[in-house]
Amino acid sequence: MEKKTLTIIDLFKMVRRNNKVYLINFIVTTIIAVIIAFSLPVSYTSSVKMIPIISNGNSMGGLGAAASLMGVNLNDLGGDNEDPFSIDIYPEIIQSTAFLKKLANTQVKMNDSTKVMSLSHYFLNCQKKPWWSIKIPFLKDKKETVSVDKKNPYRISEEDYNLYTEINDCVNLKVDGGTGEITIDVTMQDPYVATMTVDNVCKMLQKHILDYRTNKAKQDLDYYEKLSAQSRIEYLKSMNAYANFADANVDALLMGYKSKESALENEMQIKFNNYSQMEQRKEAAKAKLLAKTPVFNIIQPAYVPLKKSAPRRMILLVMWNIITTSALTVYFLVKRKIEEEQEM
Repeated sequence: MEKKTLTIIDLFKMVRRNNKVYLINFIVTTIIAVIIAFSLPVSYTSSVKMIPIISNGNSMGGLGAAASLMGVNLNDLGGDNEDPFSIDIYPEIIQSTAFLKKLANTQVKMNDSTKVMSLSHYFLNCQKKPWWSIKIPFLKDKKETVSVDKKNPYRISEEDYNLYTEINDCVNLKVDGGTGEITIDVTMQDPYVATMTVDNVCKMLQKHILDYRTNKAKQDLDYYEKLSAQSRIEYLKSMNAYANFADANVDALLMGYKSKESALENEMQIKFNNYSQMEQRKEAAKAKLLAKTPVFNIIQPAYVPLKKSAPRRMILLVMWNIITTSALTVYFLVKRKIEEEQEM
């Protein structure tokens, strides 16, 4: 017996034979999808777009030329050979526990309230959840509780871990490798909270990048400022010693006095040269710190969203019907194949 080839006409005939089953499936699926869609809380998305302008080692040519005129090589300050801060690591920064912990402590305000609260308080007390995610007390899984030492910085409680995970799920950062554009999206149930949070994420990320980029340059500047201040004191001491000796022995003609005066003058000149060199290095360190400081161009600032971003109820309804109808069709096809094999 030859194997029958399934055609489009056969599919239509199969659907027609089982039209009541398909109708019941459509009605039941639609009811379930509507219940689920209207049980999901409404959420809003606020976005920020920015481009960080960060100089690398090759962009300090003008600064290096200016510093060389002062007799200072910026490479001696330990700068141009450092690797630039890669934008690919930005998503990992905002997903880190340390970043999320700071973000949880930032202040936000809801749309219909004047009360200012922490983001952690908002998540724990103001976020709505669908009815199926609410845990009934006597049906909760009994888990062994692990005592957490709050003084131990390497341990976090399960509640904090769950909180940071929820916050992380609401924050998204995308990086365009071609243009360097950074897009930060924050989705919350309250539009004001979403806007304030995305603004806080943007500012915290900028500060993190700024601290990372300028930390070494700031240390160098502090170091040379201290050396410059110390060398200035030593120069002033030697200058006063020379001036006092010269004034006290202005009429002296003995070789011993002249030799002493010459030694003090030479020491003063050495101290002055050292002070001048430290001043040059200090100014070069200032210039290097300026070159290392990134500039952030905000392309799109945070705005309060007017339209909801989720749930998309119509899409959810259509997708559920497509999935259940496809599954039902596969069931009838498998059933038909089994019947044909039995007839053979």
